[in-house]
Amino acid sequence: GPRGGGDLGITKADVRPKTRRKVGPDLEMEGELVGMTAEKKSRLELRLEQELEEGRMKNNGNLDDDDLLVKAFDLVEVYFRLYRLNKLNALLAEIKPFCFQRGDDEDWIPKWLQAQATNLCKQNRYAESLPLFTEMAERLAPTSALMSNVGNVYLALGDLEKAHDHYEKAYQMLFTEPHGPDKEAGALAEIAFVKLKIAEIEPLEGDSGRKTMYLDDAKRHIVQSVEKYRDIGYVTHSMLGKALGSLAKICYARGEYEEADRAWIEAMNIYNIRMGNHSLYVAGALKERVKVIIKLDLQRAKQEAPRMLLLALDKYVLRQDVLDLKEINEILSLLLHDDLPFTSKDSAPIALKDFMPIIVHCHKVLNNEIPSQTSEHPRIDVRFLAEFYQHSGHLMWLSGQDKVTAKDWVQRSIKLWGGPPVGTQEF
Repeated sequence: GPRGGGDLGITKADVRPKTRRKVGPDLEMEGELVGMTAEKKSRLELRLEQELEEGRMKNNGNLDDDDLLVKAFDLVEVYFRLYRLNKLNALLAEIKPFCFQRGDDEDWIPKWLQAQATNLCKQNRYAESLPLFTEMAERLAPTSALMSNVGNVYLALGDLEKAHDHYEKAYQMLFTEPHGPDKEAGALAEIAFVKLKIAEIEPLEGDSGRKTMYLDDAKRHIVQSVEKYRDIGYVTHSMLGKALGSLAKICYARGEYEEADRAWIEAMNIYNIRMGNHSLYVAGALKERVKVIIKLDLQRAKQEAPRMLLLALDKYVLRQDVLDLKEINEILSLLLHDDLPFTSKDSAPIALKDFMPIIVHCHKVLNNEIPSQTSEHPRIDVRFLAEFYQHSGHLMWLSGQDKVTAKDWVQRSIKLWGGPPVGTQEF
């Protein structure tokens, strides 16, 4: 599982303020990526890659030049948004020595630390990112953005109390920094989401009513966030889409399924425009909408869910550099839902066998048989691997495609869970 990290208790008194030359501006600070469609980002990616290659040829085969490094960080921002994680790993490794050899009088080192920490987070290697954020705090005064990033790490590691504290600090620090209403909207969305997560672990029944309190607070914060984004004209902005996704999840937790469905529909439209049809955001929205539709109308779910889940699995497995087994496992568990066609006597619009090639592809990635893709394995939590082979084995068995492989996968799952081998026992 994820390795633990120490508390990042960052205060201004703990940091030695330094004056350094700014190395920007870059695409992010200039706002060129704001509102850019996925298609335009892909064209920008190709152009920047070509310009960097030409720069290498003119600079002894490397990027040891300030102008080339600025361009490299521009490409880093594009890779982040297109989830080109293998390309991102390679580029950050290439430019690291040139950033660190420039010393502390410029912003190159903090800029690289920020990029690498975010890169690790996108690969679910959250504990490994904490030391980088700590080093950033030692080099720069703490900011709202830094507090927010550390909150994201603690949220991913399941330390909800520390995540909530850092998001609250980030929101309060905004008012000591120059900022626009979009930053306030983003901070409110972060607080809303962690309150949702806290509510999810509260018992269903209790004298204190804490679960309802947290859900009410989450709804209030996320509605304020969405309203702020709309007020500043973010009609199809990616940040509005993310806030709508959080609104949908909060409404789902509150049993407000129709509002959740409307929010997912609007969010998915934005994701298609801004992130692209094959993005993880679209895949996640498809998966989450299935849960909502099951609650709203089971007959409709039986008709629509198979196609939606097939599209989502395709995007998670075949369209990404790095597999996210946690999300993939959620789709596989939905395929095993008692009320869906695959495990009932109703005829399915899409046959279970249609999912098998994608599941087999995922298995091959996990076994390093597909060089163009990687996974978090062996860093990934072993529970995710066990769950993947448990679900995949059962689905393979139900599909009737290959019962030998199905039994092998379930046996692997039991071994990963720490149980005895299956042998020839039926399951």
